Amino acid sequence: FGREQFIKATTLGNVIESYNIYAFKRYKIEPDIFWPQLRKVIPADYLALVQESKILLDFLLTMATLAILYALLALLAGPWLWFNYWLWPLLAALAIVLSFFFYKLSVGAADELGKMVRASFDLFRLDLMAALQRPRPLTLSAEQSQWEELSKLALYGFSSDFALKSPATAASAPEGQ
Repeated sequence: FGREQFIKATTLGNVIESYNIYAFKRYKIEPDIFWPQLRKVIPADYLALVQESKILLDFLLTMATLAILYALLALLAGPWLWFNYWLWPLLAALAIVLSFFFYKLSVGAADELGKMVRASFDLFRLDLMAALQRPRPLTLSAEQSQWEELSKLALYGFSSDFALKSPATAASAPEGQ
């Protein structure tokens, strides 16, 4: 999905990295910096769908982690509680299978969340630009330049002369401009 330095060791890591890097590759937007601001301009019903996807991913990852912890506890503490030669390894194996099951489900949930995040940047980035009082770009390359300039300001404190809309211009401009 990208350059070699972005490839992660797991499928889940690659899926998450793919939607984290999408906005930068396409629009030169730093998604980690501008996601909180973008959430403010996303309509509440769409944002609720994104949050549901995030909650599902968090739940599945929590379940996978808890299953691994249970497997470790079954192997380390189980025999001390009640010695049974076959019970604890069997329970640990079952917990590992369950953890793998939740991990596989979390990959699908991360993919769905990624689609929602990518669509959020596609649909609402210009609304964010308007909220930041930046002029609406006419071309994709002009938009990329504006986002790159905003990203430099947000990340490095690099400031330059931004072409901000004046309140009078913003109020008198037609909706399509």
